[in-house]
Amino acid sequence: AAPPAPPSAPRPLGAARYSVCFDGQDDVMMLPLIEGICGVSLWLWKSDHAVLNSTVSTLFLLDALTPNGEVSTSSTGDAWRRLYQDGEELPSRSMSSLSTDRWVHVHIEASQAMDARMHLMANLAARGITFSGNLKGCLSEVYVWNQVLNGMQLRAITNGFNYRDPRLQ
Repeated sequence: AAPPAPPSAPRPLGAARYSVCFDGQDDVMMLPLIEGICGVSLWLWKSDHAVLNSTVSTLFLLDALTPNGEVSTSSTGDAWRRLYQDGEELPSRSMSSLSTDRWVHVHIEASQAMDARMHLMANLAARGITFSGNLKGCLSEVYVWNQVLNGMQLRAITNGFNYRDPRLQ
């Protein structure tokens, strides 16, 4: 199946002009081993129909491939302490609390620094060798942080930022 067209909705100020779209079938983004992960930030467009064609019950926005390292449709593991949308902490760490059918800035804060390989837009089977029925949507500007970000930093990233800005150092 052809990948979905990028969403036509206007992008918020902080979102990039380009995105990678996932058709929900056999696409997954795999990141190599990264040391000292304290948080992950990304722009997400998740369709309200993102999980309808899934052949598996658990779909991952992010799976750190460590014990309790998932942010999925069924749970958010203890490896993650907080979940933010558009710079505001959500009362629930559940992926279902994220808005759909619009671009949202998502930040996930780790409970403690961890070393991990990560899969984005995957499913439970992606931990093995089968890639089918993954999360459908688009990602833009994925950042992995080696420090905990404060509220000012999160708002700056959500609203568009210059990575050379000393406030973000």
